[in-house]
Amino acid sequence: GYYTPEGLEYAGERYGLFAHLRRLGFDSFRVATDREPRGHRLRVFGVAARAEHLLVECVLERRHLGADEYLYVHWLTLRNPLARFHTERPRLPGQEVPGLGLAREAGELLARIADRLELAGVLLRPAWFHTALQARHMGMRFLDAARQGRFEAMLRDLSHVPLRDLTLAVAEGRVRMNGAPYQWEADVMVSAPAGADSAGDEGNAEVAAERGRVGFELG
Repeated sequence: GYYTPEGLEYAGERYGLFAHLRRLGFDSFRVATDREPRGHRLRVFGVAARAEHLLVECVLERRHLGADEYLYVHWLTLRNPLARFHTERPRLPGQEVPGLGLAREAGELLARIADRLELAGVLLRPAWFHTALQARHMGMRFLDAARQGRFEAMLRDLSHVPLRDLTLAVAEGRVRMNGAPYQWEADVMVSAPAGADSAGDEGNAEVAAERGRVGFELG
């Protein structure tokens, strides 16, 4: 209810997103906003080879967590329908087409939106391991300290496994934690405003304790 399609188009130009999309072969961008059952939906379309393609789709809503209100990301997809999967850019779970290479920029824009709306930060619930990894690169962490500890332990123990192999192994239940089959925990991740520590000393101690308690391996 705050941004107009025209304002979002201006932001796309100002922050260089449309320039990046032009380098990928798209032009004549169109931004559409509407409501769907989960919240507000934003879509960005671009034209290539005389056809219009969906490039970005995002569904957002305001959501309370305790006394604070956050920007909750129900859905975010960054699509490059002109690209093809290959050995160095393999298909990941949940992907129909390769991404746009804009995950970090999208995370920064979501953080700016939350700040502009005077919200406490951004929330999302990653359905896949690689989505959580992208969110981590955007400065997000699991809200639950023990869950964050298990995630860090997985990154520590399985860092030698290529991303595609690891995210497939997690999705297919081929990862073991302390010898038992591990099922991916799609819990809430949170970003706090710049300079804030969302965990605090007590939370960080719990993260460290859980990280030391568990070990991961491929089954």
